[in-house]
Amino acid sequence: MTVQVSTREGGIPRPPAGEPYTPEHALREAARLGIGVEFSTAPAERNRAGQRRNQGLWPEDLDAGARAALRSQAAGVGAPITSLSSDWVWGFSAYYPTLEGWERGGRLLALDMELAADLGAAVCLIHFARSRATWEQAKRYCAATAEAAARHGVVAAFEGSLWHLTGLGPIDELLRLIEELGHPGLKVYAHPRGPGRACADEILKIGGKRLACVHHTRMEDDVDYDAFFGALKQVGYAGPLVFETGGPEELTRSLEQLRPVLGKHGM
Repeated sequence: MTVQVSTREGGIPRPPAGEPYTPEHALREAARLGIGVEFSTAPAERNRAGQRRNQGLWPEDLDAGARAALRSQAAGVGAPITSLSSDWVWGFSAYYPTLEGWERGGRLLALDMELAADLGAAVCLIHFARSRATWEQAKRYCAATAEAAARHGVVAAFEGSLWHLTGLGPIDELLRLIEELGHPGLKVYAHPRGPGRACADEILKIGGKRLACVHHTRMEDDVDYDAFFGALKQVGYAGPLVFETGGPEELTRSLEQLRPVLGKHGM
């Protein structure tokens, strides 16, 4: 059993001064590090405004040829596009503090599912950012996104650490919603945090059937990694382990600390 180590693009080193950041640069750097990439989806206007250090992808800006070229380059350099993350939702939720009138958001999530499939990713992280929801609203949009994901052969994975922002309770309620829907296109994107066994216990709570992808911020001194990776093995997880670090230096340190742990656990 193995996991594919990856990084959210924020961990990718910057290009040399004066050179633009591009998805192609991210793939080359990931290949150099021996890992994959998770791209965010965000409109170009946000990138131009300087709110992002790195450039996201936007489905409406990428035609079939551009998608095929990016997927081909990822395969060519050996840096898989492991996943996407619907990062645009953070800005969207500022205009839609509830899921009332969220139809455009639902359509954008469906486009993200299509893009994930076209780029060869298996999963796309979804959430509602800070938009509050009723149970029926959350269930309706999760169901519609799961249907879109399944049509394209990918999984929509709701980030467990963000579920509470909906106002619908802790991650236990997300697990209940997933069980109620019973749809293979909707699972959990885990981002466990905390010292000791906290990460391991969250993985065991989610379980293998509901777990689609795993984030980790950085390697921490107080985390019981034997328990964490033991839990991943126990539930049969063999998907991406995606670092969402604060920058390249943090990513490099984490990779150096992670690899002996993976070797110890045969992952």
